[in-house]
This record gives sequence, structure tokens and C-alpha cells, in this order.
Amino acid sequence: MINMTMSPARTLGPEIRVNGVAPGAIDTRWLRSGIGEKGFEALRVSLRNTTPLQDVASTDDVADAILWLVEGARMTTGETIKIDGGFHLGPGAGVQRQQKSE
Repeated sequence: MINMTMSPARTLGPEIRVNGVAPGAIDTRWLRSGIGEKGFEALRVSLRNTTPLQDVASTDDVADAILWLVEGARMTTGETIKIDGGFHLGPGAGVQRQQKSE
């Protein structure tokens, strides 16, 4: 996804900006039915304990990022925005913060 965003961004600018959105776990009916309600709640608990933003993203979170790229990111091209609450930072990112505040 990252290379598929960067390559056309190099070629198509300045007329066309090319950016991508890479969502992680998103709270949707599809995810809930795929892993079941118990599995979804286990995922939510896991993300709360291991990620800096401590939750599952919503469809609105993804839409907000896309809207920003379309309307407000005039000087942004070739970027892939991760919508994953910090999951990409690795395990323990949220745990370290929680331990400091306790």
C-alpha cells in the first residue's frame, strides 16, 4: 500500500495528489460478525491495554482522515495514514503509559 501510494504521487504531481488510508481494527458489523461479540470485546480489551489511544477505531475516524486528505491536506502527497490507535507502534505502547499514570 505504501509503495502503491508513493509511486503515483511522484508521477502525477502537482496536478494530482495521491494519499492512502490504512485502517486497523474498525468497529463494523462485518468485524463483529466475523469474530463474534465475545471476540470483538476481547479485541477491544486487548487494544485498550496495548495501544496509546486505547480503543478500536470507528468508521467515522476513517472518514475524518479521508475528508482531511481531500479538503485540508493541500501539501500532502505520497503519504499513507494509519488509523489504528497507535497499534503500529508495537506491543506495550499503551501499557507503558498506563504504568506511568498509576
